[in-house]
Amino acid sequence: ARVPTAGPVATSQADGSVKPRSCTDKVRGINGFYLKDVHYYFARMMVDSIKFVSRATRELSVAVDYLVVLTAMKVRIGAHRGLMPFEEGVRLAVAEALDEHGVSAEEAPEKASPTFGRMGPHLR
Repeated sequence: ARVPTAGPVATSQADGSVKPRSCTDKVRGINGFYLKDVHYYFARMMVDSIKFVSRATRELSVAVDYLVVLTAMKVRIGAHRGLMPFEEGVRLAVAEALDEHGVSAEEAPEKASPTFGRMGPHLR
């Protein structure tokens, strides 16, 4: 049986070089970008009008780990909705998700850096 492919594994550049095609267009919540010919990945997630974005990493597996933490945050934010003020619920959800995944408050900026997209300062 023939195994279907997702498309070309590389794209030709104007200068004749070839860059590997990113697989992130197939993974919801994972994005990538090139910086000085190095591919980086990051996780992102929207919760209501808050955009959470992880740090960029060269390793896809690390970006997937970030996405797991962001997903845990999203689930916990939903669980706290209506039980307390929204901002308090978000802060509690972030703390619980970081704790659940073994990320200390001091390590959080290195492992995931959630930010409010249109609403204000970094959440710590």
